[in-house]
Amino acid sequence: MNEHQYYEKLIFSEEALTDAEQIALEQHLESCASCSALREGWERGAALLCCPVPKQPVAGFVDRWDSFFEQKMIEEREKNARRFFFGAIVLLTVACAFSIALLASPKNLMMLVSVFSTLMSSLTGIGIQVRTLASIIRTPLLIVGVGAVSLSLTIAFAGLLFMKKSVGIRQGVQKNE
Repeated sequence: MNEHQYYEKLIFSEEALTDAEQIALEQHLESCASCSALREGWERGAALLCCPVPKQPVAGFVDRWDSFFEQKMIEEREKNARRFFFGAIVLLTVACAFSIALLASPKNLMMLVSVFSTLMSSLTGIGIQVRTLASIIRTPLLIVGVGAVSLSLTIAFAGLLFMKKSVGIRQGVQKNE
C-alpha cells in the first residue's frame, strides 16, 4: 500500500480516527493537493447525502393541484347525479310497465303492446336527447329532461287508464244491448 492509499483509506474511513491518525492526516493534507481535494469532495458529497436540500415545488403548484382536484370532484358528482336520474327513469319505466300489465286485459293486449312500444320509443328518444343536451348544458337541462320524462310517463299512464275505462264502458253498453 503506497502512502496516498493509506491516507485515502483514512479519508473514507467510517470509524473514528485515533488522535495519531488524525494528526498524521492533517499534516499530509497540508502538503498534498490531491488528497486535500479528495477530502473536500468527500465531505461535500457526505453533506448532500446526509442533509439534502428539499426541492421546492414550482410556484402555483398547490393552487393548480387544488383546482384539478376540485374539478375532478365536480365531474364525479355530476356523473353520479346523471346515473341517479337515469336509474330513476328506468325504475319509473319498469314500474309503469308492470302497472300497465296489471291493468290491461287480454283483449287489450295488442293495444297495450302498441302503446308500450310507442312509449318506449318516445322514452328512448327523450333519453338520447337528454343525454346529448346534458353533456352541453349539464344539470339544469337534465332536471328539465327528467321532468319531461316524468310528464310523458304520467300522460301515458293516464291514457291507459282512460282507455281501460272507455273499454269497460263499451263492454257495459254491449252487455246492455
